[in-house]
Parts: sequence; C-alpha cells; structure tokens
Amino acid sequence: MVLAATIPTQAASQEPVSLPRSEQFALHAASGDEYRIFLSWPEVAPPPGGWPVLYVLDGNAAFATATEAARFDTRALDDAVVVGVGYPVSTPLDVKRRMVDLSPAGATANGARRPDDARGDQAERFLDFLLERVKPAVAERVEVDETREALFGHSLGG
Repeated sequence: MVLAATIPTQAASQEPVSLPRSEQFALHAASGDEYRIFLSWPEVAPPPGGWPVLYVLDGNAAFATATEAARFDTRALDDAVVVGVGYPVSTPLDVKRRMVDLSPAGATANGARRPDDARGDQAERFLDFLLERVKPAVAERVEVDETREALFGHSLGG
C-alpha cells in the first residue's frame, strides 16, 4: 500500500515562525558588504562576567539548529548566546559570497590556486569583520564573556 500525502499549495497560516529570545539585524563590513546577523540569548540572567558565546558560520542555514541544540542540553553547553553570521538572502547559503569569505587567496572549490582571483583574499577581511564588527555589535546587545567563545562552521566554514 502506498500512502500519498497532499501538500498544500499555500500554507494555512502566513505567519512566519519565530524563535523566542532571538533577533536578527543587518551589519555591514568595512567593504560595504551586508551580512545578516542572527542572535539568541538564554532565558536565565547572565552569570557574573557574561554568557559564553557560540559564533556560527552559515547562519541562514545553521542558526536555529545551533540555538535549539544549545538550549536543549545545557549540561553539555552552559547557557550561551548563539550568533549566526549569514547573508541577506532567502536561501540557506549564498554560495558565491561564502566561497569568497571563507577561502584563502586564489583558492577554488577543488583546492587549485588561481592567482588572478582578485576577491579570493577576502578570508582575512571576513575574519576582521567578525572580530571588529560582529563581536562588538553582539557585546552591545547582550552581556558576553569574551574568555568563553567558540566558532563553529562546517565544510568550507570548518
């Protein structure tokens, strides 16, 4: 017997799903490139010195999962702030910008070098963006412990 599911052509409710104790905002790099920053914080008050922070690359794709994982098992990860760094797109990844931001100079997807790639050295600029723009913007919004930070990424972002 084959079970068939009917997929509605339009959702019953047009309300977006939201994640409690979370926000998103735009942040621009020194180059003018826009990023979408996702931020969530614990339900409990920050400990003395602030909350630990987990920075998650590919924020469009991984932020909600990382937030729920952090909230689900606080024995493994103390109550923590989760910061997703993504792009102003409606898709999980912006493949072209991701390649530029996360690759060393002249790199291509298969690891071959292309010295003529003028935008290929953006990885250092992206790191500067994380350190000089993202971290201060997060610290302005929530109390963080800068001695307890981690950066998470997968694949090219790992």
